Amino acid sequence: PLKSLPGIVRTNIKPSEIMIFMVVTPEILEYAQYSIEINRNYCEEHGYAFEIVDKNLTPDLPINFSKIQAVLNYLNKGYKYVMHVDADAIFIRKTYPVTNIIEKYFTGLTSFIVSEDCYSKDICSKPGRMNSGIFIVKNNKAGKGIIEKWLSAARGSCKKYTKKFPNCQLVFFHCVRYSIFSIFIKLVPYNLLNGKDGLFIKHYMQHHNNKRRDILKSKLESDQEFQKGNKRLPVF
Repeated sequence: PLKSLPGIVRTNIKPSEIMIFMVVTPEILEYAQYSIEINRNYCEEHGYAFEIVDKNLTPDLPINFSKIQAVLNYLNKGYKYVMHVDADAIFIRKTYPVTNIIEKYFTGLTSFIVSEDCYSKDICSKPGRMNSGIFIVKNNKAGKGIIEKWLSAARGSCKKYTKKFPNCQLVFFHCVRYSIFSIFIKLVPYNLLNGKDGLFIKHYMQHHNNKRRDILKSKLESDQEFQKGNKRLPVF
């Protein structure tokens, strides 16, 4: 795990070139209504585009794969970087721009970054496997290729994994991670983008929906109380 986040750096990436989105369907609104507001506030603070995908974009596949189709759609719209954030994950470092992470990890051929699948520093049942809850894709030939390969594998060579949990991750691990696109994929420390003890994003996986609702509601209320104190978040 990382001990700290990458330092603040100058970037030529315009905030409007970054799309951050969530997939939220009605059955999870009980808790997702709070994470939506928290993540929307973060994006508004930094000027990033933010959208909610509220329908199944891949009716021939489980709803989980809608996020992958959504990434492709946003890349085709011209966003330079597209970031997916699970509905049970929130930005906790309000003043920290995601461009610091992009500048640090998208070096060389890297076109896709994703964190290791660990719940916390003490619980990491699948070392070396990604958690598809949060990832960032660069808009270039390799980035699009990875996403297209992910979708095609789910419909073809790795179709058998689409009905097993965690389906998106299994398809990626077996049919994308070690494919011809491997040199463009970077697996980063779990707590960069993931984990209940994440440094930038907290991901409340392995919780029941009621627990998620209570945690996320409390986090949103804390943010609102902070804002009522007339404390303006600094913008880097």
